[in-house]
Amino acid sequence: EKEPSAQVYHGSPIVVTEDTLIRARTLERGAWSDLSESGYVTSIAPLALTEIMYNPAGDETLEFVELYNENATNIDVSGWSIEGGINYTFPDPTVIDGRSYLVVAADPMALGISGGFSDALGPFSQGQLSNGGEELRLITHAGRRMSRVDYDDGGDWPVGADGSGVSLSRTSVHTNCELPESWSVSNQVGGTPGADNFPDPSMLPPVTFTYVSLLYTS
Repeated sequence: EKEPSAQVYHGSPIVVTEDTLIRARTLERGAWSDLSESGYVTSIAPLALTEIMYNPAGDETLEFVELYNENATNIDVSGWSIEGGINYTFPDPTVIDGRSYLVVAADPMALGISGGFSDALGPFSQGQLSNGGEELRLITHAGRRMSRVDYDDGGDWPVGADGSGVSLSRTSVHTNCELPESWSVSNQVGGTPGADNFPDPSMLPPVTFTYVSLLYTS
């Protein structure tokens, strides 16, 4: 028997205008198939994962994940959580300023000592980031999935972030974080927690080179 809220599909395209979860069954010869479901996202989330240090070279305490608020306004993420291989619930109050980053680290003190970034939240309440890849989800306090990344250390995903000391980094905050082609590896060892992954070269401080001449005598 069909549920009252269900709709019969007659072959016409289904127009999705907002984030939607579609569940479907087929009826054949009086028997229903197993439930099939698929989620559809119509826009890039304003708050999403932008950097994942899942396999730092030789020191798992340096693992971290980074979020970016693409909105111009602040977002209160109190009670939100990161789920998947790790679990972390943002305490009250936690606010991400507009156009700003937020970092959650396995060991905030270790990350601060190693790379000089001292504003990370953490530690993870459970688990650690898988070196072989896994799904990470950003969930609102109301249970809505805001961002999702199912990263891997192979296939279409950049392999350089697996143990070399660099992080898995989104090439732009305007790309879809669920797609492997939206990601690359950081340009520097230790990643760029709390900062732009790939800043405009014109905005970088000047680099000074020192040349040393060596004279060999026999």
